[in-house]
Amino acid sequence: MHRPNFLSSPQSRSRRPAAGESAIPILAFVVTLLAGLVVMLALLPWPVVLPAFSLWSLAAAAVVALVACLRPWVGAPRGVMAWDVVGAFTLIGCAAAILGEIEPVVEYVRPMSTRNESHD
Repeated sequence: MHRPNFLSSPQSRSRRPAAGESAIPILAFVVTLLAGLVVMLALLPWPVVLPAFSLWSLAAAAVVALVACLRPWVGAPRGVMAWDVVGAFTLIGCAAAILGEIEPVVEYVRPMSTRNESHD
């Protein structure tokens, strides 16, 4: 009796892009993530990078979702669609929020106020 080998089936192998598909959405996603992360690493203090990256990723997801709503034909039916990119940005934003701490952000955003004698 012949058993089908599911590990070597065509569906389980990595699929090559068809002639009409492009890797541009994936490359744009990776470049956008890396550019944002590099800029934040260069400009922000280390403890604030993950929470800021989380907010930035969620904002990017919102922008791509708006584009996906306005232009529902963006992306090929078998390729990477705009909603896939929205999900990836959201996943990364949530992961960065979970790994980041909020206390450094509060300290960074809190204005350095001087003690006023009338409030003591």
